[in-house]
Amino acid sequence: DKYSGTFQFAMSWKSCVNSVDWGIIIFMAGAILFGENLVAGGVDKWLGNILIHAIGDMPPLLVWFVIMLIGAMLSQVIVNLAVVGLFIPVTATLAAHYGLNPVVVCLTVGMLCNVGIMFSVSSVPIAAAMLGSEGYSSPRDYIVYGFSVLIVCSMIALFCGILLGNTIFPMPSV
Repeated sequence: DKYSGTFQFAMSWKSCVNSVDWGIIIFMAGAILFGENLVAGGVDKWLGNILIHAIGDMPPLLVWFVIMLIGAMLSQVIVNLAVVGLFIPVTATLAAHYGLNPVVVCLTVGMLCNVGIMFSVSSVPIAAAMLGSEGYSSPRDYIVYGFSVLIVCSMIALFCGILLGNTIFPMPSV
């Protein structure tokens, strides 16, 4: 208030607490803690070593592309925040093993984990679009076009990661 010199807020603390959807905040915090517990328990390194033995001697760029596709495909059937919490620590382990910049690889994988467009569980807007487009498009359309979009987004993310990644996030020298 300009006359009394006190601040007036648009919302009181009580109305803020009552208006916030705490379930989403708890879910996000749980996903972050899930990833931290994977790292603390060594599960990321264990799962990373299993994947390293399964992948073998693939070229690093192909490994990067495969990791991005795995993360993107997982996020189609699992909520993306859970995929990020699980897969980013494993991605960092794989990137370090193959001599890739872990920050850049994790960033591109994280971006692709947010491209959920194939199934209704992928994201709320897709579920709403599927419900609202009944008779105009089928779930098969979302799968076919969604997979094409995932491939294109993966190539764009890989291209940007290769061109800009080490410039923006230089790999630390050991």
